[in-house]
Amino acid sequence: MARSSPPKIHHDTLPQAISTSHPWPLAAELLHHYIMDVTGLLQPVIYTRNFYSIVYVPRALVGAGNLLLLGHAATPSSGDRSIFYSLLATSALHLRNTGAGLDLRGLEMDRVGRFCRAMAYRYLRSAMAEALSDQDALQTTMSAVLSLITIDVMDGGMSEFWVHLNAFKWLSRHQSRMQIQETTATSQTETYLNTIFYFQSTLSLTTDCTFIPVPWPADSQRSAQLRGALFQTPLLDDHCLQHTYGVTRKLVVFIRVIAVLFQSVSYYISCGLALPETLEQTLADLSNRLDAWDLNSERNLLHFDGSDESTPKPRVLRLHILAFSHAIRIFHLTHLVFPLYQGKEALQQSDNQLSEILQSHVSQVSSLLHMIEEIKRTSNNGSFEKQVAPILWPGFIASCEADSSNQESWAQWWNHMSAYRIGNIQSLRRIVEGVWRVRDESNIRIHGDLGGFFMPSWRALLVDEKRRILAL
Repeated sequence: MARSSPPKIHHDTLPQAISTSHPWPLAAELLHHYIMDVTGLLQPVIYTRNFYSIVYVPRALVGAGNLLLLGHAATPSSGDRSIFYSLLATSALHLRNTGAGLDLRGLEMDRVGRFCRAMAYRYLRSAMAEALSDQDALQTTMSAVLSLITIDVMDGGMSEFWVHLNAFKWLSRHQSRMQIQETTATSQTETYLNTIFYFQSTLSLTTDCTFIPVPWPADSQRSAQLRGALFQTPLLDDHCLQHTYGVTRKLVVFIRVIAVLFQSVSYYISCGLALPETLEQTLADLSNRLDAWDLNSERNLLHFDGSDESTPKPRVLRLHILAFSHAIRIFHLTHLVFPLYQGKEALQQSDNQLSEILQSHVSQVSSLLHMIEEIKRTSNNGSFEKQVAPILWPGFIASCEADSSNQESWAQWWNHMSAYRIGNIQSLRRIVEGVWRVRDESNIRIHGDLGGFFMPSWRALLVDEKRRILAL
């Protein structure tokens, strides 16, 4: 099969290139909407060379073949076709969300979105077979798999994202074996893909309703290896993380470490056992690293052409990073601090102080996220002419823990989020409101009737309902 390289089309001319008349006007409209609106919407700040535009869009144009009259005569691969239909599905579902939902346009976009999603799956099945023996096809297939997660986010159903994450993990392992055999180096696109996967899989781990408590290694050598591996910085693209998700590599590692340690802490609490000394040392190490972090410790922050730190884009990025940092402190408190105090006399003496610290972080995240929306609303230099939505994890983690004094501010923030017309926003908001109702009725924060180990009430709710979410 002849493969075509991604087209070298400048992003300024790309909309004009696909907005002329051609055999599939609806496909052109949807791809145009994806490039002009959806790619920006999915980022916390507009960045021209963003992941969606430099990885997905070029492959989608190849996947379109001659449908859009862009002059690509070569037969597209199944992976390229899958990405093409995946982007159309994401675009259609966003247009569905922007309408009344039940009007004719909304119903049409829902039908088109579901059709394109099915076509993306159809071509992905063929792409998986092609990927087994060809490096280029493998990378394109990995891109296609990740693009399907965006459909889940835009739709809001959250019905299959974990399947795609598992598929990507399997393909990544296969890729590693192929690279060893063929002695090939890691490409920039591969680093981008691994960066996106690492972040998304980390967020998935933080809300996993199927997690199983795992004991800490008893062997001292294995324990030391695990400690080292936990804090080891993976090969990620710092700038890709920042302009795609508004977070830094250090902070993502913190989130993952907390999620992993929670599994071991839960094991010992549920068994009524004391924590191994090396696990306690790792918990102390994590606390020290969290205390030592500040924005000045980040040495590779993204810079925008023609902007200084006081202009809107850099300010929004830094506020977004700070929102993540405070949400991580909340995640740490609710997963590794409160559970270890639960049931001890010391809890009664320190609970009020810890609760005040918790609510302080909740208020900080709320203030930072409201500030971001205000900057975007009042900016008059063209930085935010198009909609850009924040990543939801900080807001979700913080608002789930908000007490009655903070809930009104969070309700206003979720109302602002509704304007972005991303299906996942409404899904997450309903969970937050459900958590508030449960907490108001029972006046509890930590819920501990699942095998004897303790977890935040929002996580217990997800476990009870066997519900998977991705707070993206």
